[in-house]
Amino acid sequence: MFFYSHRLLHLNKRMYQMVHKIHHKWTAPISLAAAYAHPLEVVFGNALPLMVGPLLCRSHIFTTAVWLFTYQVHTTCTHSGFWFCDDNGMHDEHHAKFNVNFGVHGIMDHLYGTLKLPAAARQDKD
Repeated sequence: MFFYSHRLLHLNKRMYQMVHKIHHKWTAPISLAAAYAHPLEVVFGNALPLMVGPLLCRSHIFTTAVWLFTYQVHTTCTHSGFWFCDDNGMHDEHHAKFNVNFGVHGIMDHLYGTLKLPAAARQDKD
């Protein structure tokens, strides 16, 4: 769900200008940029996709809390500018190029042809 809401914020020029561009003021992301977003994006682009799974599964409050904590750590790490988590700089590339890497782990981006690793990550794979 996050992939689709995030991609929509980029494809719809009006929504991008009014809502998502606030988050993309950071072209070289830092951890604080993870939370720097328009309130509509926070609710509909971040919180709602994040909570759909636990709500549909009727998860225990502790399980939901662990899920939310894990998400917050992951999104802070991917916005940190350091590549010590699982994204290989994909989110840095997203902030630099704007039209690639809309998802979290690259699966949906691979399926939709929007996956692009930064040059340094591509060289490491060779």
